[in-house]
Amino acid sequence: KKGEAYEYFLKGEYEILKKNFRNADKYYIKALSLSPDSPTILQSLVDLKSYQGKYPEAIQYLEKIMELEPDNKDSGLALYELYIHEGDTIKAELVLNAILTYYPGDHDILFSRANTQFSNQNWSNLLKTYRDIYSSDPEQDNILIKIYEIGLSTGNIASVREILWELKA
Repeated sequence: KKGEAYEYFLKGEYEILKKNFRNADKYYIKALSLSPDSPTILQSLVDLKSYQGKYPEAIQYLEKIMELEPDNKDSGLALYELYIHEGDTIKAELVLNAILTYYPGDHDILFSRANTQFSNQNWSNLLKTYRDIYSSDPEQDNILIKIYEIGLSTGNIASVREILWELKA
């Protein structure tokens, strides 16, 4: 069955090269029906659906990849980006939190989370994310300034004091 799935997958890849996306989609779907837990086939469908602007479908395939490979940072970040594109910042942040359990202190993930929190004006969590960034890399002096500025502009002085004392210790 997996050999047959691989055949259909390769036919899909060939159709992509010919820019025949409709046929590629059919072959990928057939391959997936024969091997439903294949991250490779799922990723090809993500790429195709994203290229076609069919983001809800791409999200479904990425969610399946994350079920199969919860520590897949690249797929997690791609899913985050699609959730943001679709305006679902809650799911976006949940994905980041999930992959942070596998990659604590990862700056790509932490800065993405900070961007979402900034967009949502979630100041108290943003301050905590900046704390986490600084804790994982004390050379990030600009983060201390951001913590201070956000604390002042949002009235979170007590929170800033607490974070700065914690970082000083």
